[in-house]
Amino acid sequence: MQRTNSINKCISLIALALVIIALLFAMPINTAEAENTSVVIDLNSSSKFAAYKDVFAYTYNTSLYIVKDNKISSYPNAFSGDCIGLEINNTNILVLTQNGAQTSVSYFDYDDHGIKSAASKLGTMDMKITNLFSDGLGNFYFYATITGTSYYVKQFKEGTNAQAMLAKAYIAKEAHDASFTSFLYCEDAGNLYAIKGGNIYVASVSLLIESYQKITNITDAHALAMSANEIFVNAESGIYKLNPSTNTETLLCQTNNGTGEIYYTNFNSNDYIFVCENAAVIQYTYDGTACTYYNKFNNSEYVHPTEFDLVYVAKLTQSIANIYSSPRNMQINSTISNGEFFLVLCAVTNEESGSYFYIAKEDGTKGYIKSNTGFEKINANTDARTFKIGLYAQGLHASTNIYKYPYQNAEVLSTVTIFDELVVIDNVAELDGVHVWDYYKVSLVQDGQIITGYVAVNDVSPYTALKAPTILKTVKISSGSIGSLVYLYALPSEESAQVAALTDGEELDLAEEYNKDSTWTKVVYGEKYAYVLTSQISQKGLTAVQITLIVISCVVVVASILMIIFMKKKRKIGF
Repeated sequence: MQRTNSINKCISLIALALVIIALLFAMPINTAEAENTSVVIDLNSSSKFAAYKDVFAYTYNTSLYIVKDNKISSYPNAFSGDCIGLEINNTNILVLTQNGAQTSVSYFDYDDHGIKSAASKLGTMDMKITNLFSDGLGNFYFYATITGTSYYVKQFKEGTNAQAMLAKAYIAKEAHDASFTSFLYCEDAGNLYAIKGGNIYVASVSLLIESYQKITNITDAHALAMSANEIFVNAESGIYKLNPSTNTETLLCQTNNGTGEIYYTNFNSNDYIFVCENAAVIQYTYDGTACTYYNKFNNSEYVHPTEFDLVYVAKLTQSIANIYSSPRNMQINSTISNGEFFLVLCAVTNEESGSYFYIAKEDGTKGYIKSNTGFEKINANTDARTFKIGLYAQGLHASTNIYKYPYQNAEVLSTVTIFDELVVIDNVAELDGVHVWDYYKVSLVQDGQIITGYVAVNDVSPYTALKAPTILKTVKISSGSIGSLVYLYALPSEESAQVAALTDGEELDLAEEYNKDSTWTKVVYGEKYAYVLTSQISQKGLTAVQITLIVISCVVVVASILMIIFMKKKRKIGF
């Protein structure tokens, strides 16, 4: 029985090992995948680009890349030679390459896990494929020549051999004009569109291609794309929509330099236009009448600000506002509702998309809102004496964080214990007498330096834990002039709150060792610590004012005595 169990265990282990090996062999070969919420891509002057629905592909040297759902997958050394064309649909990628005089098409499959191995190649020595293109609906097309005859081939499909495809092709009566660049086939109208010298031409494939006719007033066109019933043009002057029935154009938006490929895609009921320009892929939303910037992919990540110069609470006055992931990526991460409070951190301007405010919610969620968003600034109450917590506070925990900015998970400037004294500067935001942001702005002194930051309301309480002074010495207030007052401050700064106004000669306990060269001296006032200018205290003996008063008193006494003596002498002389 024990032997049978042992054999069964061995069989189970062997089966498990075989399953693991099978899974390993089933995985895509030579693929690498990295996830990055801000996808970084590298393009050079020879890179090719194509897009379909929510995915786009591009080449860099001889490697092939695909970007989908904020994931980038690569297939190193996917092809040899120079890539002169690239197309993609929802399952396949076609790469047109040239080695010397020969051209060929490599056919790739892909899925959510990445790019698979090349399935096949199309191309022979006697057939030269000159252009690869698509119709925006997932169908592939290309131009090919055999012994000087031009063929326009419809719907490249997996497993179709070259001769079978050419048998279904339209034969062009005039030889293929190599000066034509971008091509586009309109299935419904049976028209083939092409670009030559920046001008757009059209020919009817159904009538056999006799000659192209120039259309539209666009003279700087570089690439074509289409949706089900619209044609899009990427030109140096902008992105245009071309009406196939009237051959008239409408400018959708201006661009920096439209010299690369253009693609129309639709996914999640949204229309997008992708263009490749200036070593970057730009994504626009399309609403039927205009293109609006949406995203940019290039070789650098967007760097969010880390230092903020505004830092105030605001209240949304419009119905709702979108919070975007960055000014470069207009993906909506969250929203703000009417009447909701948020923290404005700084202003940001982006070349492609305009001006924004970088904001944060109390829970630490950060993002960007457009600068024309309707909101009102909420001011802070700076009179800490009106707060329930008062002017002085202390941490409630053995280690309480003091944050650089008033939101959750902000940078920690310092940590304090229950014995550390915090001076409350303001309550960040107050509206109609109500504290609307759960943080206090506070300052404290550590290692002789004033640290100013923010502490959560629930992490502090009124200050009660004053430790007994370890320096058993006193000093006297020395005002310097009769009738003048000396002020005690909450912090070693004349900009901080005034704790008390004292007259000359009043005594105070030292909270630290006296140093005549220090600008400030820390003292005990009541049950709190305070700071006084060292020049306005005297360590021992009489103060300058007291000495002055004594001198004045002595002078008065002497003068009185002399006056009495003088008066007595005058009486004697008179009698």
